[in-house]
Amino acid sequence: MKPKSNLPLTWTLDAPCAPPKHSIEPELRRPPPRKVEKAPLAERGFLVLFCLLFFFVPFKILISNTQIALTRLAGHDVSAHVISRHQSRSNVDPNDFIYSVEYRYLQGNREATASDFVREAQYRTLEPGAQFFVHAPPSLPGLSPYLVDDAQFHQIDFESWLGMLAGFVGAGFVACHVLVQPLRARRLIENGLPSPATIMDKTVSKDNEGNASYFLCYKFSPGAVGADVVIQGEQEVTKQEYEDASLGEILTVLYWPHNSTRSTLYRYQSLRIVSEAIRQRRDTWD
Repeated sequence: MKPKSNLPLTWTLDAPCAPPKHSIEPELRRPPPRKVEKAPLAERGFLVLFCLLFFFVPFKILISNTQIALTRLAGHDVSAHVISRHQSRSNVDPNDFIYSVEYRYLQGNREATASDFVREAQYRTLEPGAQFFVHAPPSLPGLSPYLVDDAQFHQIDFESWLGMLAGFVGAGFVACHVLVQPLRARRLIENGLPSPATIMDKTVSKDNEGNASYFLCYKFSPGAVGADVVIQGEQEVTKQEYEDASLGEILTVLYWPHNSTRSTLYRYQSLRIVSEAIRQRRDTWD
């Protein structure tokens, strides 16, 4: 009995098991460098402002420590007189009191006024009209005098400097994550090589506060290296993107030509490549 088809029998058996085909997006078929749309101005401004907020506290500590250092090194002792003194309950502990005095002193050839927090023992001796000594700073804006017998002024506050340093380091890490990571993704879209990638796993990570982060694990074979080399990667996505993704799904990955371990899934990038027609018009305008 003759077969109904001249096609080999192996084709009929292998067809259902053949891996699904994946088509690279048309805009990624153009050779790099590609023209990428800029992020909205509001989004870029928000990212910069977000990073600056993390630098605010350590920068404020730096200014305060610098003022103290300048006053300690370049200041001099002058006579001062108490104008008034005040005490108030602490907002943290109602049983504790906060003491402060307002006084006048000579700064150069003119009289100036200032206020400072004092200890309880100092507060009891500094009655209105009482005379005492302060370490007056040089005539520079933003500098304040300090009581001569203030022990904290004569000691170097190492904890404050270490806290400032830790604050700058932490703010730097935040800035790298918020600003550098999008920049790396942009460079991958501009210059990365496309390749099919298969989603192998889906994971969820939670921090101590219970906030969840969603990741897709994928693998691909960079064409520049060889089909026998398999690179694994991980992409952080939103909860909705996590739920929509399927194991075994094939997506386009963009990887760095000289370092295949640096890669990103193109579908989950907010930046998009400028179409060829728009690119040609812009080049003409330029």
